[in-house]
Amino acid sequence: MLYCRAFDLPEAELFDLANKAARKSPAQVLAAIMPEGDPLSRLPAGAGRRGGMGTAQDLAARVHGLRLADDVIAGSDPTFPRFGSYWLATL
Repeated sequence: MLYCRAFDLPEAELFDLANKAARKSPAQVLAAIMPEGDPLSRLPAGAGRRGGMGTAQDLAARVHGLRLADDVIAGSDPTFPRFGSYWLATL
């Protein structure tokens, strides 16, 4: 009930109790959440073994996207459709 107060939404709307929306396929969820490109491909390697800031940011974006996808696909996270654009903006 605290979520309802925090987001100023009725419980039925917040948790979609009245009308369960059709679930999206895992491929659709991954396409919406993950950054462009193949999430399982190797990161581009520069000279040497050290990664720069760009490599670290790319890896962090991939990890963040995969964790969100896991929450949505495996856990049926009801908050992603409402707050997904906020989470995607933080990548």
